Amino acid sequence: MIAAVTAALVLLILALPLGVWFRYDDGTLEAAASVGPVTVFRYPMEPRRQKPKKPPKPKKARRKDSDQPPEPKKKGKFPWKLLKPLLSILLDLLGKMRRKLLVSELYLCVRCGGKDAAHTALQYGKAWALIGSLDPVFHNCFRIAHRQAEVLCDYHSDRLRLLLEMRVTLRVGTALWLGLQALCRLIPVFLQYKKKAVQ
Repeated sequence: MIAAVTAALVLLILALPLGVWFRYDDGTLEAAASVGPVTVFRYPMEPRRQKPKKPPKPKKARRKDSDQPPEPKKKGKFPWKLLKPLLSILLDLLGKMRRKLLVSELYLCVRCGGKDAAHTALQYGKAWALIGSLDPVFHNCFRIAHRQAEVLCDYHSDRLRLLLEMRVTLRVGTALWLGLQALCRLIPVFLQYKKKAVQ
């Protein structure tokens, strides 16, 4: 009985969706990350209540052992030899995530404006051409459940305005499996690098 309940809980956790939602509205960005129904991160974050500051304690004078200046700390160099295998693993991971990400909501609204009606109409045609060229790319990379795109002409505005809202989800089990595959490839790379560094 306990084993069955444990297995059911594990399967339930693995089936939970990891969700990322963001909304861009004419220069304003909002974003949130969730695990199942629980939101774990939100941007912009809510302001926290500031605690009353305590008066600073008087600093004690330190004794100087010598007049010599402290030696500068050596900065660690980036292991550039790892860059190529890391990029290879990252690109392979992105390739495996293809069509595993579900876009449950995609809304795009472009408001075209210009200095005159002709310029606004030109922006209108360019916006639809760009949407048409990006549409097959999105369908090849994601599974899209619901999408809506519209382009409007705003003759009272002299600039283009963009509204984009998108929600992307990935199952916990899929994310763990992809992360485990990447980890199995990363460990031998780091071990080989450390072995060469010791030699």
